[in-house]
Amino acid sequence: MSELGQYSFPKFFSSFKEEYRYVSEGTGLTDRSFIGRLKIQGEDSLDLLNRLSTNNLESLNLGMGLATVLTTNKGRVVDFLIVVKRSNNLLVLTSEHSIQKVMDWIDLYTFIEDVKIVNCTESSVMFHLLGPKSAQSIVNISKLKDIEIKKYECVTSYIDDIPIEIVRTDAYGVLGYDIITRASNRTFLWDKLIKFGGQFNIQPIGTNVLEVIRIVNGIPLYGRELGEKFNPHEANLLQYVSFNKGCYIGQEVIARLNTYKKVQKYLFGIIVESDLIPLNESKVIIEHEGEIGFVTSASRSLTDNKTVALAYINKKHCEPGKKVFINSKNGQLAGILVELPFMLDAIKSELN
Repeated sequence: MSELGQYSFPKFFSSFKEEYRYVSEGTGLTDRSFIGRLKIQGEDSLDLLNRLSTNNLESLNLGMGLATVLTTNKGRVVDFLIVVKRSNNLLVLTSEHSIQKVMDWIDLYTFIEDVKIVNCTESSVMFHLLGPKSAQSIVNISKLKDIEIKKYECVTSYIDDIPIEIVRTDAYGVLGYDIITRASNRTFLWDKLIKFGGQFNIQPIGTNVLEVIRIVNGIPLYGRELGEKFNPHEANLLQYVSFNKGCYIGQEVIARLNTYKKVQKYLFGIIVESDLIPLNESKVIIEHEGEIGFVTSASRSLTDNKTVALAYINKKHCEPGKKVFINSKNGQLAGILVELPFMLDAIKSELN
């Protein structure tokens, strides 16, 4: 079992390869209730979040959403957020271990603004359907006739008589939808989704496969690739940074790094030629030059003899195909650097 917030979740439900096939060819099911869910209400809530984070949230209309980054005055990452505009409030999804930190950060910059934060994490649950057939699975199990929504957009519907909120988040780097409902519906809805699984080919997915999917898609995780040690440039989050909006906390530093090309390291991938998994913060080195970076996440790949890893690598060494070594408790592990995301077609071929 893996510990996710206050929940325990299986590392496997069936086999590694079977679960991966559902994610890459069908629909997988997992529980993301450990993710923070905040309701932020008040006339100034959207304006305040816009002034505190990197993306331009001003143009959000009802049902629309965007990802954005809360940053410190030094341009470092406080957290990666998803912000969805509801009719009377904002839904804000936070990382697992930063719920209170995000609430405190917003409160720190709330003075006379009309803003109120309600933590709905424990009063709700959030299941996640992912994979290329997840949209059709949503239609099959809900009362929706279609679900043609863009990333971070939101719709409401029902499963049986249970009201649900559906947000497309692509949380693991593949097509994926979060289904949010009241906590009292947890057992019934999970059992219902498992029952639908037999009818509509939905397979529960354990945490081991989800971790591989996250890594090969280059999705940074708070506490590993995200946190106040890193900035959005380093973590490959520039798609969530607006360089045209007005001022926000950390804006000057982030703009200066971009203008003067002062970024020192970037998040990169490593294919390790071993089934041994290096520990987080293991040093990445190259011959004759020594340390060039450190590992942040690693997991066994889809074969029995390789490992995939994420690492922060010194800018001048960010060259795909470069040979590196990772210092581990079992000696040096050889690998090569790859750009993110990993080449998924090549990884899928390992299953055949």
